[in-house]
Amino acid sequence: RILNGELHLINLHIPFGALRVIEGGTKPAYKGVRGLFCPLDWSIQKKDPASVPMFKHLVSQSPLCEHDTHSVYSFSDIVQKARAHDNQNAQQQQSQTTHRITSMDVGGFIFHESRCGSTLVSNILAAVSPDEHRVYSESTPIINTVLACSQQHRQQDFQKNNNNQDSDQFLCSDVAAAELLKDVVYMMGRTNNVNEKRQYFKMQSIGIEKMNVVTLAFPTVPWIFLYRNPIQVMMSYFKEGDKSNSQCLRGYHDHRSGRSSPL
Repeated sequence: RILNGELHLINLHIPFGALRVIEGGTKPAYKGVRGLFCPLDWSIQKKDPASVPMFKHLVSQSPLCEHDTHSVYSFSDIVQKARAHDNQNAQQQQSQTTHRITSMDVGGFIFHESRCGSTLVSNILAAVSPDEHRVYSESTPIINTVLACSQQHRQQDFQKNNNNQDSDQFLCSDVAAAELLKDVVYMMGRTNNVNEKRQYFKMQSIGIEKMNVVTLAFPTVPWIFLYRNPIQVMMSYFKEGDKSNSQCLRGYHDHRSGRSSPL
């Protein structure tokens, strides 16, 4: 069902030491990465993007995702099978094009400092051409990949501070992260809907920490950075609720404790 484009990537687990350069530092590789798939109902976004402004909302409102989830223990293997399946499908040039599986082009990436109208922009991209566009707004697989090395380096720093002698045995590579990102985007872009042409990705605000991973993977794909008067951003964060749980402080607390930020 994954190969037929019926299931969609909704989460990605990247274990410590999964992203590194091997063979004398010349070849990027990843291993041990696991993916979670379920049948997303993209018609919800196409009918009313504002009803599912974030990727997590689309997942929670896709009724089949509640019970029909599938974990893949070797993400690299399923990517290879999917690419081979799609290449064979394209070569056959089947007359029934409605069953062709393709991976959509990437229209662009949206980076932002948060509380600056980025969700409005992603909703506009979804609404301007709902048949052709698919918009991933702060999706878990993308941010897990982009930030993988940052989180693992923080874990290494924490282990060093606690005198763990093995903290340097795994050197996380942004180049390997970029290779994984290409595969993640390929899988998230696969569709059996002949009308869909482009996919867009709105990052979480913390994604600006590793913009270089995105530009390494997709050097020719356009991106934008949205910002706002920083005083207004801070006022928006501290307007209500527990200030210690604000995103701008949450990462600070996690860094001091050696934990990865929850995604």
